[in-house]
Amino acid sequence: MSRNMRSEIVRYDVEKLRDSRKAREFQENIQKMTRELNSNPETVDELWKIIKHTLGNVSEKVLGKARRTKKPWFNAICQEALERRKIARERWLNDTNNQEEERIFRVKRKELAEFKLLTVLIFDLCDAEPPRY
Repeated sequence: MSRNMRSEIVRYDVEKLRDSRKAREFQENIQKMTRELNSNPETVDELWKIIKHTLGNVSEKVLGKARRTKKPWFNAICQEALERRKIARERWLNDTNNQEEERIFRVKRKELAEFKLLTVLIFDLCDAEPPRY
């Protein structure tokens, strides 16, 4: 199956389940929908379709779809470091025989990697969600 033929995976905002009221509402809705289903599936595939449909409907209703969030750790300092690295890379690619330009590019690349590592550590200390690279 090619990549374009696959169905899109729907992601729900499961973080809402940390709230005990939302978790209870989700559980009650699942129980209600399963009681309302009077079908007796004859095959495992039919049973799976019912379960998948029920979970999808309740998840959409109670949790909603997950929203993509921008990376809060990617600030102006990170943007500047990224730009410096891009410029150094372009200069080096224009003259790959120039060892000084290659050295500068490697230094800028290392700077950016160190900055990313520091950001992860800061987010861990602040008890925030760390970035995923």
